[in-house]
Amino acid sequence: MGRLYDLTGEQVVTKDQHTASTLHHGTYDTQSMDSDEQNRHSHNRHSSMDYEKQSRHSHNRYSPMYPDKHSRHSHNRQSPMYPDEQNSHSHKRKRSMDYDKHSRYSHNRQSPAYEDEQNTHSHKRKRSGHSGIEMLKKGVVVLKRAFGLGQSAPTPTEQTAAVINVEPLKYDYIHQVNLTMYNEMEHSPNEKSNILCLPIFFNKILQETRAIVEGNSTIRRPVEVDLTQKIVGLINTIINEINLELLVFKLSLSKQTKSYIHTFIIILLTMFYYDEQKHHFNQQILTLNKEKPSLLTYFISMVVPDAQCDNEGAEIFANRVKNAVQSSLVRDAQIIITRIIETQQHLNRKQIQIICDGKLHAAANDDDWLFRYIDAPTDIITEEFQILWKEVEKTINQQLEQEKNQWKNILIEFFNRIEFMMSSLANEGSSVQYIDDIFLASGGIAADNLTNKGQCMVLLLYAYLSGNRIQPGTSYTVFNENYTLKAKGLRLFEKLPIPSKQLAGLINGMKDIDNSNSNRTTVASIKNLHVFLQSIIDAKKTIEDTYDETPTRFEAYDKDQIYNKLLDKVRGCTSKCPCCQRPCDVDHTLIKSNAGDEDNRHCCQTGHQLRAMAGIKFEVSNEASLFQCEQMADDRPIVVRGTKKKWSEFKNDYPDWDFGNSITPDELFKLRGKFLNVWSRIGELLCEKYDMEFVTENTAQATAKPLHYILLLDASGSMDGEPWRNLLEGVREFIKIRVDSGSSDRITIIVFDSHAKYAYFNEDMKSIDITKIEFTSGGTNFGNAFDLVIKTIRSTQPQSSAYNHFGDSDYVIIFMSDGQGEFPASQMETLSAMKTMINQFWTVALGNTSMSVLQQINQKMDGTFKELKDSTDFVCVYAEIARN
Repeated sequence: MGRLYDLTGEQVVTKDQHTASTLHHGTYDTQSMDSDEQNRHSHNRHSSMDYEKQSRHSHNRYSPMYPDKHSRHSHNRQSPMYPDEQNSHSHKRKRSMDYDKHSRYSHNRQSPAYEDEQNTHSHKRKRSGHSGIEMLKKGVVVLKRAFGLGQSAPTPTEQTAAVINVEPLKYDYIHQVNLTMYNEMEHSPNEKSNILCLPIFFNKILQETRAIVEGNSTIRRPVEVDLTQKIVGLINTIINEINLELLVFKLSLSKQTKSYIHTFIIILLTMFYYDEQKHHFNQQILTLNKEKPSLLTYFISMVVPDAQCDNEGAEIFANRVKNAVQSSLVRDAQIIITRIIETQQHLNRKQIQIICDGKLHAAANDDDWLFRYIDAPTDIITEEFQILWKEVEKTINQQLEQEKNQWKNILIEFFNRIEFMMSSLANEGSSVQYIDDIFLASGGIAADNLTNKGQCMVLLLYAYLSGNRIQPGTSYTVFNENYTLKAKGLRLFEKLPIPSKQLAGLINGMKDIDNSNSNRTTVASIKNLHVFLQSIIDAKKTIEDTYDETPTRFEAYDKDQIYNKLLDKVRGCTSKCPCCQRPCDVDHTLIKSNAGDEDNRHCCQTGHQLRAMAGIKFEVSNEASLFQCEQMADDRPIVVRGTKKKWSEFKNDYPDWDFGNSITPDELFKLRGKFLNVWSRIGELLCEKYDMEFVTENTAQATAKPLHYILLLDASGSMDGEPWRNLLEGVREFIKIRVDSGSSDRITIIVFDSHAKYAYFNEDMKSIDITKIEFTSGGTNFGNAFDLVIKTIRSTQPQSSAYNHFGDSDYVIIFMSDGQGEFPASQMETLSAMKTMINQFWTVALGNTSMSVLQQINQKMDGTFKELKDSTDFVCVYAEIARN
């Protein structure tokens, strides 16, 4: 369980519960709105390049790691998780993790995922959350230990629309954290101080699973499909979040670790299910214990012929009638509850969230309520549900009380019928001989006939109370002897009033239950009818008083846990929008598949909230972003953890989420107005929490400054064949990423061997055709190549304003070679004097030979050095540079 899996599947880590998500530094959105959109959403601004920073990861979060994609950055490892990729980089090795190879193209360089806070031009941010500080300190300690660096505070940027020139760091922060996590998992995987602490990770899943099963009450939810579905969705969400954060460090949770998690939960649910079944079994035992006196009386009356059980039997019979009344009340109560609940269609997450959204204007003066609704919406939604539920419960209780009274009338009628029968016996002679006198036996001995006639009396009493008319010639067969009712007995029942349909139905139900119990009735035999009836009458007050104590509140009849199930639906899904952090409001129980599956994805059906409410802000001005997710077009760039990608690509990172607009433009406009009103009330509190600048309207953000990229491609003989083809693929990927980002970059491509020439000079990035770049083959002369670089800068600088509204252009030089050349001293002196115009300098070195010259060039230009052992890494490296 302690192993960690790299991007091709070789090892993974979790993190201490006391750490927050500060190792990656946020999400930046790059978006523009046309004038119609601006007017519709009341911004009156033009923003062609808005960088929003998401700082929500340092608040109320467990792990600093989020869903991840296995990329090709980890080379030459065999992967037990991804067999299709395990040999993609062709080097066989015995070790599961070669750190030198793992970082061979990332030396002396911090990943772009961290540039926003690690470079000296980033905003000084308040670290909100003690866990984030601890994590960052840990990373700093690692770096100081590795490089002997001192600690320096970041310098805040002026909050203007000026362009930030990112200065690459001289070390690879990602590699050092990656290495630290590997070492921790190798030597002490269970230490709480680990960046990824597996025991605490498992404990988090345990606690959240128990919260789902137990809720806020002492009554556990039954282990059913809906509950299992919710738990699986929770686990998948947590794993997805951790993997996204691990992606920054080129790691992901291994298949084995995920398997352990699910096995762990299966064992836990099995324990819950065992307890559930044990409780059910104990309840059955308790019920049987309550029936023990009745069973004992029946047994004695059957095996002891002379036993007088009329008193006990009568009391048991009366209690059985009372129990039947209560059972009927429970049955009807379930019908009442079901009928009322079916009419309450608004008792779900979506509808209650709509109700709460509708209260945003009304609650404008209640800042505490507004803040809680944004910061902890589920708590507010639960409170709203409980307000609505009180009215529903009141209606249910009223109808239950009425139903109870109706059934009490049936119980009273039963005693009235018994009392009337008792009074009718007054002039019928000896009570001891009465039963023997009213039945005519077809044969048998007197002792047996007396017992058998007592059983016939029981059957006759049941027949009367069941509403059957007692006819002349009524007879019963007991132990093969026939017993016929005489006229004397017929006269008694002719005087008795017919029971109501309700009482007859109740007794019939009792008879059906008794007949299903091995053809026996509650009373085996009546010896003295007078004693039997009088005993029932004597028990009347006690039984009626006991019935009066029967509860008429909803919770007493909620055997199916309707309230808890409704509350679970209202609390809803635990997932939140990866961008604005509004909770998912989909009822995943409507579809029998896991939450997040293709046909049961998460969604904000009622609309997304302002991104600022999740801590997203503009990078340069530090303004809170007042945009919503619905305003993002698929081709708009967004910077996530230092990586620029399209909004459509960001959505692809979260396949379990449906980002489609679920509400109409008019509904969105109204919702936006409500959220802006809320923002005007509590925005300053949120800005204090997330360290943002409070605004009620975003100012126009400066468009990102286009860059002029100068690519130097080594076309010497040693680059022939596959290295050259892979290099062109890297350049192709580089151009694609830059074009997709929406920037207006220029590009110059210089191909060199012993000579140097332009393949493209000062062209629009979109116009480049990679297939026209020719391989020349020859020796290697760096001086000629850098002469063209100097010429390019000198010749394009005066023209820059023609294609660049920002004035002088910044240049990014990407120098690629396998190192077989001499150091160009004079050219380096000239070029180093132009550093003020050079935004970045990259050296991409391939192979194991002549690295010293390339390192000398890179050092002279204060550049970033990328060392590759395999030409297949060109695509990854050029993609990284493009996203920087």
